[in-house]
Amino acid sequence: YAYLRAVLRQMLSVAGVLRIDHVMGLYRMFCIPRGYSAADGAYVRYPEEELFAIVMIEAARANAIVVGEDLGTVPPDVRRIMQRRGILGMHVQQFALGGDEPNLTGSRTTLASLNTHDTPTFAGFWHGDDITLRESLGIQPPDAADAERAERTRLRTSTKARLKTFKLPAASAKQTALSLMRLHARGDSPITLINLEDLWAERRPQNVPGTSTEHPNWQRRAARPLARITRDPAINSSLSALVRDRRAGAKPPATRAAKARPKKKR
Repeated sequence: YAYLRAVLRQMLSVAGVLRIDHVMGLYRMFCIPRGYSAADGAYVRYPEEELFAIVMIEAARANAIVVGEDLGTVPPDVRRIMQRRGILGMHVQQFALGGDEPNLTGSRTTLASLNTHDTPTFAGFWHGDDITLRESLGIQPPDAADAERAERTRLRTSTKARLKTFKLPAASAKQTALSLMRLHARGDSPITLINLEDLWAERRPQNVPGTSTEHPNWQRRAARPLARITRDPAINSSLSALVRDRRAGAKPPATRAAKARPKKKR
């Protein structure tokens, strides 16, 4: 595992928090023989106990936090290993708005965020822009798009009602995003992640999964340069409110990988 350790050490030399994309890849990988279809593929199991242990050994050496992207189809064993090893999962609010009592705060074992690099911005999600884009690109049929729009309308209504119980505004996508981020800040998640573009209600996505040449992924510049972002009074006010909420919640520091200590001799 020399290569894996080298990669981890290089990243942890500059980062205090490491997110492992598709953490299930430490457990298994779906492989398709060349020239065959996905129906002919199969899962290949990896030595997961060793791989997870190596990740956490290197994290302990760097006194770092590890987050595993556990979205999509996740075998139950993976989350059990993550909790046993002290790896945080991910609470992505766009995926957790359904149901009668949606979780709006995350948990002690997850990083909380509104979205990821593979989802629309919150404003785009709120307005259903992602549905329209997928339909226009031909990757979602019209009947499925109409059904999803109806569900998105229901989500907007239920989310506004839930935020009203917390006395938080939801008159616009921007207000709703900040209200949900404030709940994350007050909640149990040891880490909350903020997408700066959500603070000015950006609607254009950076990436559209399932596309390559169909959409210019990872090519769009931010609408505002960094210098303007750092001086923007509205953004600074929003961030200050989030900091106050976080401090008021008295969150314990995120659990870092425990460094091994030599046993004392009797």
